[in-house]
Amino acid sequence: MNRLLSWPGAKYRQIDMLFSLLPRHPRLVVEPFFGTGAFTWACDIHRLSAIFAGDKSPHLRNWWLNLFANPESFVFQMAEVREKYIMAGQDRAVFDALRDGYNEKYRNGEEHTPEAAAMLWVLVYQSTNNLARFNSSGYYNQTWGKGRKVPDPLEVFGP
Repeated sequence: MNRLLSWPGAKYRQIDMLFSLLPRHPRLVVEPFFGTGAFTWACDIHRLSAIFAGDKSPHLRNWWLNLFANPESFVFQMAEVREKYIMAGQDRAVFDALRDGYNEKYRNGEEHTPEAAAMLWVLVYQSTNNLARFNSSGYYNQTWGKGRKVPDPLEVFGP
């Protein structure tokens, strides 16, 4: 499984243990802590009759809503943002510009836009230990992580 998104607390390492507790072919998935969707994507989604998913983080929900609303254009948006901030893993000033740009969109109520969601995707990959942390005001404040490689969304998401 390609990891579409990196997020703290992802369940992809616990998939085998989680499946050992479930019926062999679940028909319904209710995932209140959707996160990266690792558990749901590991299910045989073609056999599912319904998926109910939610997450507390508005930042993460906005990312998924943009992906589901218009996947093709959103993947291209992520590729553009990745290219614009390609040096964020090696240059702290570029990372700061990315983080500050994302926080500015949040401050202006534009966090739901495809560009902001794409910025979040790149930002998480460039942050320390692949984490996403927000302060009590809702602004992204995770620190810079030197040397992280942001995957090419055109390869991760494929056709």
